[in-house]
Amino acid sequence: MYVHGQLSLYNSPSFTSFTSTHIHAPPPPPPPPAPKAQFSLWSFSSSNSAEVCFEDLGCFSDEAPWGGTPQRPIARLPWSPEEIGTRFLLFTQKNRYYQEIKPDKQTMKASNYSGYKKTRFVIPGYLQRGDEDWPQEMCKSMLTWENVNCIAVEWKKGVQTQYAQAVNNGRVVSAQVAFMLNFIKAYYRQTADKFELIGHSLGAHVAGETGSLVGGLARITGLDPTEPYFQDCDISVRLDTTDATFVDVIHTDGLPFNTQLGLGMSEAIGHVDFYPNGGELMPGCSKNKGKPTDLDAIWEGTKKFDACNHVRAYQYFEESLIKSRGFVAYPCSDKDTFAAGKCFPCADKCPLMGLSADKHTVTEGVNNFFLTTGNATPFGRYSYRATVTLDGPVWPNPGFMYLALVGGDEVTQEHQLHVGMLSPGSVYEVLINAEVDVGEVTEMRFRWNNHIWNPMVPKYGASKIELVRGKDRKTYHFCGTGNVAENAIQSVLPCQKRSTDPIKTRQALDNFSRSITELKDKLASEDTHPDAQTAAAEAPRRTRRCDNVAVAAHCCDIMIKQSKARFEKARHLESFELIDPELFPTFKTSFPQKQLDIASESFPMICKEKLKSELMVMYSSAEFAALKSAMSLLRMLTENNLQSTFSETLKLTQINITTPVTSAESERCFSTLKRIKSFLRSKMGQDRLNALAMLSIEREFIRTPDFNDMVIDMFAAQKTRRCELLFK
Repeated sequence: MYVHGQLSLYNSPSFTSFTSTHIHAPPPPPPPPAPKAQFSLWSFSSSNSAEVCFEDLGCFSDEAPWGGTPQRPIARLPWSPEEIGTRFLLFTQKNRYYQEIKPDKQTMKASNYSGYKKTRFVIPGYLQRGDEDWPQEMCKSMLTWENVNCIAVEWKKGVQTQYAQAVNNGRVVSAQVAFMLNFIKAYYRQTADKFELIGHSLGAHVAGETGSLVGGLARITGLDPTEPYFQDCDISVRLDTTDATFVDVIHTDGLPFNTQLGLGMSEAIGHVDFYPNGGELMPGCSKNKGKPTDLDAIWEGTKKFDACNHVRAYQYFEESLIKSRGFVAYPCSDKDTFAAGKCFPCADKCPLMGLSADKHTVTEGVNNFFLTTGNATPFGRYSYRATVTLDGPVWPNPGFMYLALVGGDEVTQEHQLHVGMLSPGSVYEVLINAEVDVGEVTEMRFRWNNHIWNPMVPKYGASKIELVRGKDRKTYHFCGTGNVAENAIQSVLPCQKRSTDPIKTRQALDNFSRSITELKDKLASEDTHPDAQTAAAEAPRRTRRCDNVAVAAHCCDIMIKQSKARFEKARHLESFELIDPELFPTFKTSFPQKQLDIASESFPMICKEKLKSELMVMYSSAEFAALKSAMSLLRMLTENNLQSTFSETLKLTQINITTPVTSAESERCFSTLKRIKSFLRSKMGQDRLNALAMLSIEREFIRTPDFNDMVIDMFAAQKTRRCELLFK
């Protein structure tokens, strides 16, 4: 930015004693004698200009780009500092109420200002009726969490006037803030990078002009900078990225001013620009009502006007001082793309709108960020995407579905998942903007209800839920067990974590057996040998104890025996390492002959030599090595019609995937009681479950349309007409 005039750090009286020194105007006519009339009534066309100067603040002209342009049709000179009445109110953690400071040594020495701390100026630009002192409240909130110098800039008289006049009065306020800041720098020997400015509405542009006068400021935050007289203007008259090292802007009232009376800019003017809820209409607010010609009356406060959208910017920023994590913003090209969910989740680390925005590293490319807020305080939201697979009766049913998140001691409100037909097997997706931060999600709660009464009394449930957290792409998987009646709550817990690692299985079994054996030995060692008299007196009690120890030892023996019996046939799991893509790079250099022998021994239907040939091809292929799991390997084989080429690998993969998981083979975040209940529900042993899986696979092997022809051909090919049929 640029302002005509120079600032002096010396001979500095208080701002209320500043007087105009001279006015330049083309004669005739001569200027009126009253100074106030000079400042408030003169206006000139683009062919005439005037200039007013104030001691220590410089000179101010009404010529272009400050006036007489298409964006600024009304040219005005600013009022004097006496008329504007600017005050600087200092808040620190040492004073509960503000201290008014001025650019003189005596005032600053008597204040609680600290030259070792960061300093923030808060500059208003539009005063909502009943909330004129919001900068003071923001300073108080800021000091609750951070030890800084916070200076609220007050210029109520200068801002509550006709809009064009308030715009130009802001130029004098910029010079006053710059003068105060330079005085503080010199008196406390501070550098400019210790100062930050926060400006709302007109105050955002006041902060920008201050930054251009001082130079080197650490940060300027523009809270919904005003559009009239600033949008599409030269950067010398508005906030821009040259005014500070980091400039962040929050847009909340960005509808066009000429058609919908939006007071804020929609143009991106910072290093990062945030557009909560699209940046135009905020939740809990209605569209601005009025006409562009009402602007002067709105600014003067003589016309009733609801500036809800405009003031949301500083309300969001003030909440971010306390709860910054609720304002995660997502890079996106425009509000419609964001509303469609196409910019979710964060591809990389996303910035936080508000006080913590400066922690974000600015890069080339898209620096416009979008987010969703609530309609009332607390405004912050925590975003997730839930994908739900529905389970229930085969017939569809009209109804509603809802989800809630649980984590720690927090539970969110229910969020509507779907309205319409409930079709089992279908997948439903919804973006959830939770009102509380649950941290790590440990449970999902599902509920449904009918649209109309259903005499069939169906039961529905979520069979699977995939939850993606927006801020870091963390994915949670939940599995439902059993459907629920209408309006009943289904608790959907994290899915089982299946592991077929035989080494871990053996280690877990050995650790378990060792622990039980140590417990048994400890019980036996506690048996003492008292003297004869004591032994006679304690004989009944010792007898009962010996009986209990014997029972406990017997139970220990049973647990050890049962655990070994349960896993004695788990050796076949080692063969599944053959089709683990994570091990392919290792097997490429050292072929796993041991695992191949186990596969051949455990599954006689697999041709060992052909399987080895197939595996050697797979291990040397980069495409196979890029796979993530046995399931992805199966999909690759089937989707690319490689079933016959890799027939033996396909068999082994199918066996792996269909091997049942029991409670003893899985790890789940259940209590001990729930694990016991799960075990008791199992009515089949592991051997029988494995056998059923094998039969299912073999059934698929013999389902060929030419089975009979194959038998005839084999019989005809034998000279003796006698052979053993291989197909059963």
